[in-house]
Amino acid sequence: MSTATPDVASTARAEIEEANAAVPDPDPVKIGILTPLSLPGDPTAGQLVVRGACLGARYVREHGIGNGRQVALALQDDQAGAAEEGMA
Repeated sequence: MSTATPDVASTARAEIEEANAAVPDPDPVKIGILTPLSLPGDPTAGQLVVRGACLGARYVREHGIGNGRQVALALQDDQAGAAEEGMA
């Protein structure tokens, strides 16, 4: 079960949705963002990672990349090591 910080997680998802809304390309270059948005990780740091990725995607849309393809972002909360707890 995730103990997400609602404000940070929802804000991050909203930023990604806004960034992807401007992607008209039906086959964009997809970039995955795996960052902590839940406790016990550092949701604030995760939010900064998301903002940086959104800025980068905006830059690419404004300046273009090879073959005119656009960038779309995909966000995943890494839940701050939850997978490690199940490893023995």
